Amino acid sequence: MPDSKHNAEQRPKHGTTRPGGRTAAVRKAVTRAALQLLSEGKTELPAAELAQRAGVNRSTIHRRWPTRLDLVRDALSVHTSQIQVPDSGSWRRDAELLFQALTDFCADPVEIGLNAAMATAADPEFNRWIVDHWTQRADDLAAPVRKAISRGELSPDTDPIALINLILGPIVMWSVLSRQVPSASLSEHMLRQVLQIGAVR
Repeated sequence: MPDSKHNAEQRPKHGTTRPGGRTAAVRKAVTRAALQLLSEGKTELPAAELAQRAGVNRSTIHRRWPTRLDLVRDALSVHTSQIQVPDSGSWRRDAELLFQALTDFCADPVEIGLNAAMATAADPEFNRWIVDHWTQRADDLAAPVRKAISRGELSPDTDPIALINLILGPIVMWSVLSRQVPSASLSEHMLRQVLQIGAVR
């Protein structure tokens, strides 16, 4: 007879993710459905619609994501993980790569929908969660700036977070207002301006 205690020890704990397993598949389906709803401005993430789009039971959603905040955090983590933080060893090259990565990211329909939803200020709680998430993510994005400072490419008094916000701000504004990415010439002009900030002469 199989050892039930041994079998129990072999089973993954509730909530853990097995590569290619049921937990991973459910998480992928639900977070994808959540991002689709957010891109449409549905920040409340209705459980019934979410379950229908993801092809899961509502009970599964409530069990794995007890609150809307849990689901929003998971969805945002998946969404922003597509931004690759460069580390080329050169600030100029890192700035070019980061600018392009953020431009592509802000052109994503999900990001446009999120920013448009925030602009309406219809869901203050949701807006606060977005700001909190980006506050943490900005610290990761600022890594190339900190490294450029340590290499002497940027002035020691350069504020890494402020510089990232200066890069991201105009891109976000352009994508929300025009619903498209900046033109190549505008992007080049914006990048030139960014490269002048904090540059060691």
